[in-house]
Amino acid sequence: MTHPNAPEPGSDEKKDDAVASDAPATDAAAADTTAPGAAAVPDASTLQEMPAEATLVAEGSVPAPRPDRELEEAPRLLRNAAWVLLGGALIPFTDAQPFDEGIGWMSFGVAKVVALLGCFVLAMSVYERLAKPVPYGLGALAKIRFVPRPEPGKKPKNALVGLLQSAPSALHWFGLLLIVASIVLVVLDPQVNQLVADHVAAYPDPDTRPKAPANMLRAVGEVMVLLLGGCTLAHIFAYKKGGSFSPLYPFAFLAPAIMALLTLYGHFFTGAKIHPLSLLGTGIVGVAAAMGVHTIVVAMIQAKKEGDAKREAALEARRAARKSRGGGKGGGKSGGKGGARAGSSRSKRSS
Repeated sequence: MTHPNAPEPGSDEKKDDAVASDAPATDAAAADTTAPGAAAVPDASTLQEMPAEATLVAEGSVPAPRPDRELEEAPRLLRNAAWVLLGGALIPFTDAQPFDEGIGWMSFGVAKVVALLGCFVLAMSVYERLAKPVPYGLGALAKIRFVPRPEPGKKPKNALVGLLQSAPSALHWFGLLLIVASIVLVVLDPQVNQLVADHVAAYPDPDTRPKAPANMLRAVGEVMVLLLGGCTLAHIFAYKKGGSFSPLYPFAFLAPAIMALLTLYGHFFTGAKIHPLSLLGTGIVGVAAAMGVHTIVVAMIQAKKEGDAKREAALEARRAARKSRGGGKGGGKSGGKGGARAGSSRSKRSS
């Protein structure tokens, strides 16, 4: 009678045949992995961490468009401040009297329109950096490139190549040209080519004095404030599309804050005539500047919270690692003591 757990006759021979048949396949696989030219399996510890926005695609395929980044609190507040600053800078807030009298329309009107167009073109150049079609008929300028597209992770050969890569296409240079032209228009405006103080000195008699030309420094300051608002919006747009955030823009809002304070001082403490339009623009610019400065505080608080969270996570990881190492040692010791006690109890019972 055969035992139920007894092996079947010939099973040993079948196992030997199976092992023998598997051995050549294993040797062939080992030979394939060690053959010259075979792809070696990389060590996981040597691989670099991929960024959170990175996506894996098949070789030769075009990666899917990356979704827009969700703005954090600081960039969102800075964007709101830039919109308010843009609205205030469109008003002749430093001195609206000459503009109201038809003087300096080129500096306080045309120059600001040209500055807005320059900021808009710079914002549209973000599409060119992303290799996407540029809207509003600006694609022809985007196709004119002065340097090839930089390879990821590769540094420019020299400083000139690096400068051209910062503005690689005719679209970028067109936007910069419009920005420079907005300042040049103020300088070349014949109605603002001298200061009000010089005009008063040239015509000391107020009865025979002609209308004073607009103050060139004030006109340039207004255009610069407008450019700050427009360039900040272009920067936030680039950050939303995947660019980096620069903390210099919130600090730049200190300049319009100082301008607003000086303008208010000139309105109320120098005996100058207060124009309602100028007072409205000064108030809007002052509020926008305060919002931009508040962004600095929010960004610093957010950075401190993130730093504290990273530090706490690192400390927690160290505590967990020490606890796991201590638990293993304690378990081994307790196991040894328990085994010794069990052995001693068994020897006592046998005796």
